[in-house]
Amino acid sequence: ELQEQDISDAMVNCRRNLENIGKHIVKHPETKFVILYPPYNIMFWDDANPEKRDLCFDMLQMALEYFGDMPNAEQYFFMDDYEVITNFEVYRDLGHYTPEINYRMFQDLAAGNYKVTKDQGIERLEALRQFVNNYDFEALWKEYEGK
Repeated sequence: ELQEQDISDAMVNCRRNLENIGKHIVKHPETKFVILYPPYNIMFWDDANPEKRDLCFDMLQMALEYFGDMPNAEQYFFMDDYEVITNFEVYRDLGHYTPEINYRMFQDLAAGNYKVTKDQGIERLEALRQFVNNYDFEALWKEYEGK
């Protein structure tokens, strides 16, 4: 169980990490920076208890807000590609997908697909949070155990 201090410390550390990256973005306004939010397998979210899951979502929102205010940072949000995140055949483990998915993501980046503004990213993150919180992980495990 996470304590309030653990959550506070994690958010402070997240902010520091964002600022460490952000200082380079600000220092180089002539450079376009691409921030990518990859499509984690749905089971990644089941692996975390609800408190850790909420903390992950809160940190992701912090990142979307932070980078969303930088004119030379583009954000691409693949986390809610439901066709991918619920397809176990395209993952090697909870966070690593096949080269085909990686290739498709690069094509999407080049085409500008999945690019989000700060507000769009936060909206999509909230929809993903609802999807994850309402996902029937128990039924999924029963199906898996039945194979």
